[in-house]
Amino acid sequence: MARILFVDDDTVSLETLSRATEILGHEPVTALSGDQALLLANSQSFNLIFSDIQLQDIDGFQLLQRLRETDNCNSVPKFILSASPVIDAVERSLAAGAKAYLSKPLRLDTLEELIEEYSKT
Repeated sequence: MARILFVDDDTVSLETLSRATEILGHEPVTALSGDQALLLANSQSFNLIFSDIQLQDIDGFQLLQRLRETDNCNSVPKFILSASPVIDAVERSLAAGAKAYLSKPLRLDTLEELIEEYSKT
């Protein structure tokens, strides 16, 4: 079973991703802000991390860069999620350390494939 951190300031998105993750037999953990995600990442371990770009405190690109600097999460596969197109989002995602830039809504089969490919269970 994989532990997956989802970061988004939209509670509906977090609830949807959490339910999908549970359906797949994994444990979701959610954060409503970048600061909350950093606190969780420094105190817990995760197999995968997904972050929205637009957060209230820092953007998803900054969050991924900070997570790369933490001992606990520097090697954890990270992904950027977004519902709206952002100029140069793919390039900025990869530069921040993301494995991929993914469009919302994230399909259940895509989530399942990513968990199978990148989780260390």
